[in-house]
Amino acid sequence: MEQNLRFAHKILFLNTLAFTICFACWTMNGVLVTYLVDNGIFNWSVVETGWLLGIPILSGSITRLPLGILTDKYGGKVVFAWLLLGCSIPLFLIYFVHSYWTYFLLSICFGMVGASFAVGIAFTSIWYPKAWQGRALGIFGMGNAGAALTTFLAPATLNALSAIDPENGWRWLPVIYGVTLIFIGLIFLFFAKNKKVTGQIKTTTELLAPLKKNSGMAFRTLLLSGFWFVCSIFTMVVTLLCKCIQNIADIRRFINLSI
Repeated sequence: MEQNLRFAHKILFLNTLAFTICFACWTMNGVLVTYLVDNGIFNWSVVETGWLLGIPILSGSITRLPLGILTDKYGGKVVFAWLLLGCSIPLFLIYFVHSYWTYFLLSICFGMVGASFAVGIAFTSIWYPKAWQGRALGIFGMGNAGAALTTFLAPATLNALSAIDPENGWRWLPVIYGVTLIFIGLIFLFFAKNKKVTGQIKTTTELLAPLKKNSGMAFRTLLLSGFWFVCSIFTMVVTLLCKCIQNIADIRRFINLSI
């Protein structure tokens, strides 16, 4: 029992580390897009900026259910590792972005790292007995601090990169995130041990069956997905309102100067 818990703690550490990095990547646009617009590197409209801020949150929320099902079916090591490695690709491709829609599509793709929450919850729970699951999941949830890492470190990193290359230095920020995802993904592949739900392998229809039978579970699933959807919409609306207020202030200032 003690040996099993010791290995479970190792998996918990890897899960929390990966989730922290994923959450940092998930919120990257909040800093990067704001920087690009404020410095005039891209002349995106208020609505376009709002969508770029919210779309990674939206795509990560939507993909949580399917990736959670895949975790139950194939195990957390496989799903988590490929999620980390796969989402590094669009981050690398952002280096070559020159248009809005390319950035938009790549944001949808790397936004799937937000689904790491569902993967990590399932993969952590399966390693612990019920008496330990509350503590384990509480520790795993601390990975939300990844958003704070981006808020604290990304602006300073952008300033340092821009000091070297004012026009294209920002392109290296998503590359740094991509390299970090690959590094953590490889650690997962080599040091984590896969484990999935024992017993007969269920089909996708059977895995979704509890949502049909248990209205409470379906409601909680929709509520959680809806929460992140509302967060993404809220981000867009707040951005739009802030820009509108700024534009109104600029118009009033112009009128006062004209008078």
